[in-house]
Amino acid sequence: MKNKLVEEFLSNKKEEYPEELYSQLNEVCRYPFKYIRKMMSRDDIPDIRIQYFGIFKPLKKRLKGVLMQLEQRKENMDKKEYEKMTTILKKRLDENC
Repeated sequence: MKNKLVEEFLSNKKEEYPEELYSQLNEVCRYPFKYIRKMMSRDDIPDIRIQYFGIFKPLKKRLKGVLMQLEQRKENMDKKEYEKMTTILKKRLDENC
């Protein structure tokens, strides 16, 4: 799927960036969001600061939702994994308040 903004940028800046390929520029534009996704999937759920965009934090509502999902799947999970995940989520919820 082509990104119209990337295409528009390349067409307007052909003289300044003659060697730039669409795929290279598209990767550069998408990287911050891939990074955010990667960091948010970590166990410690950190706040992420991206220059010019701001700080990305997990939503309190989302943390509560994940906690409820864990509670529903409790019987099908390993006890240690369940306790680890609930501890992490509860800690993060306390930090956000």
